[in-house]
Order: sequence, then C-alpha cells, then structure tokens
Amino acid sequence: MMIMATTRRYDHTKRAQAKKTKVDKRANFVVGSFTSLPKEVLNQSGTFTHVWSQVAWCHCHADIMKILGEANKALAKGGKLVVNDFLGTDGKVEDNTKEHVWKRLRFTELLGPLAWKECLENAGFVIEKYEDWSHHLQHGYEELASTANKHGFKSADGAPLGDNYKVSAECAASGQIGMNFCVARKV
Repeated sequence: MMIMATTRRYDHTKRAQAKKTKVDKRANFVVGSFTSLPKEVLNQSGTFTHVWSQVAWCHCHADIMKILGEANKALAKGGKLVVNDFLGTDGKVEDNTKEHVWKRLRFTELLGPLAWKECLENAGFVIEKYEDWSHHLQHGYEELASTANKHGFKSADGAPLGDNYKVSAECAASGQIGMNFCVARKV
C-alpha cells in the first residue's frame, strides 16, 4: 500500500512530513497540483488504486477535464475516484449567488451536478455511487451564520460574515449551490 498526497502549499507538505512518523511509514507527501501531477506521482502512473479529493476541484472547475485526465493517468484500471466537491447550478447563476458565494470563495466557474457528472463520464469513469449532500451544505451554512452573527465576524470586504453565510444557506436550499459525494471507477 502506498499513500501519496499532493498539495500546492509547501507548508502543508512540511507539516505532513513532520507528522509522518505517527502515520504509516509508506505514506509520502509531495508538493504538486492536480492539474499537473508531480513526477513522484507520474513515475507510478497507472498503479494507484484510489484517488481522493475533498472540496478542492471547485476552485478549478474550468480545468476539470485536465484534473480528471491526471486522475485517470494515476489510477490503475478499475481504480476508484472518490470525490466530495462543492457545486453550482446547471441553470442560470443568480446575481445574489455571485455576490454572496462566488465572490467570498473566489469562484470563477462552478459546474452544476449534471455537467459535473458528464465530465466524469467523458473522462473515462463510470459513476458507481453519487449522493447529493446539498442539505448538509445548507445546514452547515445555517450553523455558520448563527455563530458568525453571535460573534460579529466580518468578511474580507467588511460585510457581516453571518449575512453571507445566511445567503449561502438560501442558495443551497434553492439549488444555486450544492455539494456531492461520488465514487467512480476508471474503465
């Protein structure tokens, strides 16, 4: 078994390497990008049994086919792609969503669930399990709004953070944003 984790931030890698003595010694952490895997991963292309991503691709949905291509390269035939991602809508994005969600999270493109699943299939994956976790996202934002309002937290632009979180919860309830969990298999 080999575990390889990539991150774009050197400080995350350094911290993970420092804790490595507490983790299985076969774990390895490298600095890299999921749009262009580092040589440490590419040298073992086609040998990985699993690729896991948790709420990361949403910052690069414009490059999702490149990301999926890299995941496909890393995985052995039959390997599993396990993803939890933040999603948008397959319809028109409302101005309120752009102002209170996209701006705060610095999104430039956010795929809806249908477009997201289509990308996976076009990249050579078969979806084995797909769950809509949008109600969890909504609940999480409701809890964040309550706490942010209680403590008077502000967004980077000075707006009350609780207000942004409240609108984010409303956006999740209306299908403007969402969250998924997906297990797909490389064919």
